[in-house]
Amino acid sequence: MTTIYRITRFPKSSTIADAIAMICAKSNGMNEGEKITLEQIEGYIACETIIYPFINRMLSVTKINDCQILIDQDCEPLLEIIQEPEFSVPTLDTYDQSAN
Repeated sequence: MTTIYRITRFPKSSTIADAIAMICAKSNGMNEGEKITLEQIEGYIACETIIYPFINRMLSVTKINDCQILIDQDCEPLLEIIQEPEFSVPTLDTYDQSAN
């Protein structure tokens, strides 16, 4: 089963939130074995807060459940990431067309 990330970007701006949104979007286009995990995203955020403490002060990551995390700064949400299964729905284009 393949999964994708649904990303919700909130109005407050942050460089780290933009970077994570790009990483998740790029991960959506990769094969299942190459995709980034939520744990890796949390690790990336931890590294960024250590490297740039002033820019990322008051940044927190809340793990809602096994497939959803919320990133906020100063109690204002920046980014919500939800990992969910990807499925495709057949459309009329996928069926054989009649000769008529």
